[in-house]
Amino acid sequence: MNTTYENFLNKLKMDLTTGCWDWQGSLNWQGYGKFRMNGTVSTPHRWSYEYFTGKGVASDMHVDHLCRNRRCVNYLHLEVVTPAENNRRGIIACAKPQETHCPYGHAYEGNAYFGKTGGRTCIKCAKKRNKLSKQRLREQKALGVEPIKQDTTHCKRGHLRTEENTYVKPSTGAKECRLCNNMSKKRSYYKQRGIA
Repeated sequence: MNTTYENFLNKLKMDLTTGCWDWQGSLNWQGYGKFRMNGTVSTPHRWSYEYFTGKGVASDMHVDHLCRNRRCVNYLHLEVVTPAENNRRGIIACAKPQETHCPYGHAYEGNAYFGKTGGRTCIKCAKKRNKLSKQRLREQKALGVEPIKQDTTHCKRGHLRTEENTYVKPSTGAKECRLCNNMSKKRSYYKQRGIA
């Protein structure tokens, strides 16, 4: 039996109510699975589609989840579409009710808070991140390593903090880099319109 196939099967959990094969391996920041094979990292839903259907997927095409579950790797729930069609379907899906679970499988109900921008954050995941961060700081302190102090003369992307380049939010008093804000707005604008 193929070891890649065995590794794939070991990271599945079948949901009998939805028919989804939920990926239990690692996930990327968007909630899609990550799968290592032959020394390269791929997405398991793409690999599943190619393996079980026997059809290759061109690099300029996307494998879309018909079930709208990003963790699903059931080849019967997948369809090869153009990037434009995939984006269109994603916009339509945004109009539907939001996801009920975080990318790591924790239910949002009673376990989420809304940020200033309206996005949800899983409390269990946030606590885990904070715990790991504090543990890392304690370990560094025990080894005698000084924590890195934030540079106040430049923003996190290296732009010089000057009076002209610093925006102070009236509501919170937080200081933000104008160049970073403009770049973020441009990226968002192009992403919404499907422009590379």
